[in-house]
Amino acid sequence: MATEQENNKRRLLEMAERCIVGGDLDAVDEYFTPDFWSIAVQHPEPGAEGEKRQVREILASFSEVEYIYTDLVAVDDRVAGRATFRAVHTGEYAGIKPTGARVETIGIDVNRFVDGKIAEHWGCYDDTPIIQQIKAAAEQS
Repeated sequence: MATEQENNKRRLLEMAERCIVGGDLDAVDEYFTPDFWSIAVQHPEPGAEGEKRQVREILASFSEVEYIYTDLVAVDDRVAGRATFRAVHTGEYAGIKPTGARVETIGIDVNRFVDGKIAEHWGCYDDTPIIQQIKAAAEQS
């Protein structure tokens, strides 16, 4: 039988695949508590609705999205890991028109779970590599 920590790690991986990669906004409610909050610059709006807005923004700017968690560690009600974001720039992002550039950046996530859902998120992501990659592609066009 799986432990709570193993279940939370599985839920985090499922969430990334269904919501971020797959763009299934209806599934967001299955993975986030209604009062979910995030301490991340890219995530200013609280609640599951804020997560849906963020996913919509990602998918409006990028296609062929990959969101890969590695080095997941679960302790008590928290799951932490390194996340790699890869995608193709196919919509406006940071005021830059689509370039078709493949982009990649990494970040660190810590998520607190309540009853199998993400209730809190602390994230550290750097958009600078993405902006540098799409600016370089725009300059080459």
